[in-house]
Amino acid sequence: MINIPLDIPSFDQKNIKDFRWPVSYDEYDYLSYGFVDNALKILENQNGDIKIALTCKLSDILIDICHVARQAIEIQSIKNAGFDIIYCEKSSTRVNYLLGKNSIVLRNTRKNLFKKNLLIYLQYLKRVLSNTTSPTAHGYHAMGFNYLMKEWIEAENIDTANILVDFYINGAPVKNEKLCNDISHMFNNALRNRYDFKYPVDSAIKEIISHHLEQALGDIDFIKRSKLNRSLRKGLVSGTPKYKGRLLSWYVQDQGKKVIRYAHGGERVFYKDYVWPIAELPYCSEYFLHSQTEANKVAERIGNGDYATTPEMKNIQFKSRGSDKHQRICKNSVEPEKNKTLVYVSGVYLGDIAPNFPAFKVPDSPYFDFQIRLLKFLRNEGWHIIIKPHPKGVYNPTELLQPYADEVIIAPFNPNMFKAEIFLFDFAGTAFFDTLASKQRTTLLNLGNRPFDKSEYTNLEKRCSIYNCGFDEYGRIDLNKDAILQAIKSAPKGKSIDFIERYAK
Repeated sequence: MINIPLDIPSFDQKNIKDFRWPVSYDEYDYLSYGFVDNALKILENQNGDIKIALTCKLSDILIDICHVARQAIEIQSIKNAGFDIIYCEKSSTRVNYLLGKNSIVLRNTRKNLFKKNLLIYLQYLKRVLSNTTSPTAHGYHAMGFNYLMKEWIEAENIDTANILVDFYINGAPVKNEKLCNDISHMFNNALRNRYDFKYPVDSAIKEIISHHLEQALGDIDFIKRSKLNRSLRKGLVSGTPKYKGRLLSWYVQDQGKKVIRYAHGGERVFYKDYVWPIAELPYCSEYFLHSQTEANKVAERIGNGDYATTPEMKNIQFKSRGSDKHQRICKNSVEPEKNKTLVYVSGVYLGDIAPNFPAFKVPDSPYFDFQIRLLKFLRNEGWHIIIKPHPKGVYNPTELLQPYADEVIIAPFNPNMFKAEIFLFDFAGTAFFDTLASKQRTTLLNLGNRPFDKSEYTNLEKRCSIYNCGFDEYGRIDLNKDAILQAIKSAPKGKSIDFIERYAK
């Protein structure tokens, strides 16, 4: 019997010809769309602190539930197809839970509280003594700096003070069993509308809801009792917010202050990533993007219902002052060379630590299978392969991919540091957008079902070649060798000035 690996540690690279993925990708669609819509309906029926907690935690809750549900779908589909699963118990703890071998879905992220709280207090005291806890009357508190945010601060000559978030959001969980049972029941019903699971997804949902909501309710109570309101000044500026950033943003807005955020990456202009606003836009007053084109696109999608949103998000002002970073990349562009050198920029492996929606990223096992087949094929075609792995992720891409490459580069990514004939991407993220700003020739292999913005797709094709892979008869990501070679051959040299005018100004 063929064993299907559910994670990378259990992947048998020597017998890759036996790999199958007997899960139709359409099976995942409800998780990324219909389930999200139902979650927003649950949110809108709440009020008070419960609604605040659920708003701030909704992105985390959806990702955790979708990850468990996705794995339940995969286990069932693999077994129904007559195969068996194999996985690493240490790496895939949620599979362990579904199979009754583990009683905990989520790891405790707040261990050693006494030591942690003491360290936070000492950090805060140090800032008080150095007089760096509060900006001037015309300034902002700041957190999560990214390059767009830094460029805005410098251009506007804004005074900021880096806020110690953990000092103000560090509450003990507030137990509320009835509330968590009720909310869990609603999420369960929303999921059962589409799937009939044989595994304990319902009990996993209960644990996920309890973990997140009780934590958020405790943190809301904690920040309400803080004295942060005395030093807020104009408000908060931040990069991409995680849970604590969203909660801090609620508090700042609740005090009548402004919350300004700054986008990361730049590639969002090309995609209708449906769930994106739930993570990035709660409790936001102004949102700065890389170009006025991107700002207009995001505002248009929210107005047209192309995103999963709350009513408050329609009041956000979407703005841009351009991207100095990408204008510099353009100015310093190097010419592509005819040297049979290919730079492969790999995506991140997700695992249990950093899962995401199936419409955004394909699961690790079919992704790794595709990478191996792709790189072997390209080396056989005579390409000198340089791999630039993603710097984050649960598994080490250097160790995994080095056997299939000639070089692996670990340094921070800059497209102008390479002398190459072509850059190859299978995920459009920050490095992809950076490369588009240069003159380097670029090919994008589109995996899974991440939805393009059709009106921007045409413009993107003018800058890079795109091949939409699809899936083969074994459920694997399709490796159409002729199509990939043609995409590489047809990749245009960057007309970086045209690109910058539309997407970085």
